[in-house]
Amino acid sequence: MKEKKYPEGHFVAIGIALGLPFGMPLAISTGNPGLIGTGIPIGLAIGLALEEKYKREGRIRHLTADEKSKRKKAFVAGIGALIIGIAVFLIFLLR
Repeated sequence: MKEKKYPEGHFVAIGIALGLPFGMPLAISTGNPGLIGTGIPIGLAIGLALEEKYKREGRIRHLTADEKSKRKKAFVAGIGALIIGIAVFLIFLLR
């Protein structure tokens, strides 16, 4: 059976996505709202470790031109959503 190759950043994205929900229960259980953001670095560390493991095994491939284009578009859309969110927040804050 042929081993599947994954694009660069695949496991990092999955690690962050899976790490996100860990911060909220941690913050609630300890009563410290500052711990909400701890899930992201935990997931990032796990994702980076998996990415490095698969890279050593030769199972990580470079991004295609189409994938790079899609990632740029998603990044620009995310920044746009962030700017709109900040603007809406400031509008409601300054009312």
